[in-house]
Amino acid sequence: MQFQLRVYGRADLDGTHRAIVETDQVLPAPLDKATESTVYIKLQRLGRSCACILSDVKHSQENILRIDRFKLVTLNLRDGDPVDVDFIDPPVADQVWITLPSEFLNRDVVRLVGKPVIKSEKTAVFTLAGEPRIIEVADTKPAGIVLLASTTEILTSNVTKVAPAIFRSPILILVD
Repeated sequence: MQFQLRVYGRADLDGTHRAIVETDQVLPAPLDKATESTVYIKLQRLGRSCACILSDVKHSQENILRIDRFKLVTLNLRDGDPVDVDFIDPPVADQVWITLPSEFLNRDVVRLVGKPVIKSEKTAVFTLAGEPRIIEVADTKPAGIVLLASTTEILTSNVTKVAPAIFRSPILILVD
């Protein structure tokens, strides 16, 4: 059962892959009982999609969805835009390719275990000091929304910082 809500990013959810539904709609049983086991929801709009872990359902007449702001960016939406929401059971990924900054420690990728991801998604993984490290999911096997598990092979590559184009132009040196 698919339903539509207005979506809003929330800073305290950043990097958590979590969502909070506030609605007075009658929800399918798996969504209504989000506290019993992990429930995943697919968010979709204009051909883009991602998934979140449903962390709470609150009764409200607002009919909104509060999500990790990185998910908002993945969907290319702004606060208040409508989004289609549906219950899903994503498969466990065999492999996930991730690009990450050079200062990122590969061992920190384990913080993504249990999180739903999709190709081209950018998200934050926070260091112990609370600093966000932005990573991008380059590809997944199988394709589509997948869960990272302890059995998932995670392949990483570092993003090198590239100088702006003005500094990459060829330089002609004239010698007398």
